[in-house]
Amino acid sequence: MTGAMQGREPGRPTPPRRWAGVQAAGRLAILARLAAPAVLAAAAAAGPAAAQTVYRCGPEGREYSHTPCAGGREVVVEDARTADQQRAAKEVAAREARAARQLADERRAREAAAKGQAPIGIPVPPSPLAASAASAPRKAAKPKPAPVYVAPRGAASAAQR
Repeated sequence: MTGAMQGREPGRPTPPRRWAGVQAAGRLAILARLAAPAVLAAAAAAGPAAAQTVYRCGPEGREYSHTPCAGGREVVVEDARTADQQRAAKEVAAREARAARQLADERRAREAAAKGQAPIGIPVPPSPLAASAASAPRKAAKPKPAPVYVAPRGAASAAQR
């Protein structure tokens, strides 16, 4: 018996290998669904995060660090807004996100509608001057004058020596 057929009933084929990844992904999805409430409960039980100390460092104070630094000063990073202000800000952000999604959907719809359309053009007949210039016989080109070569000053006197 071959290794693939061990432990199987005779005449029953082995399942294709490509399903192994799908089955593993399904198990992970189930595990994630079961673990999500536990993670949320643990996060809620932890309460608000403790205030962190942040230091402003660097020659111009453009760097921030959680560890004290030479010449650095402590920065207050707590949110000073009230609960009502925070809730109002979240509502504004949600409203703007909905508006942005709606605008993006409208843009995609316009682009899809325009996909099969030809570009718009206004036919303009050529001007009479352009038509006559194109049909007129070309004049013979003037011959170019022969180039004049001039030696730099001092070159002639150096050649005579």
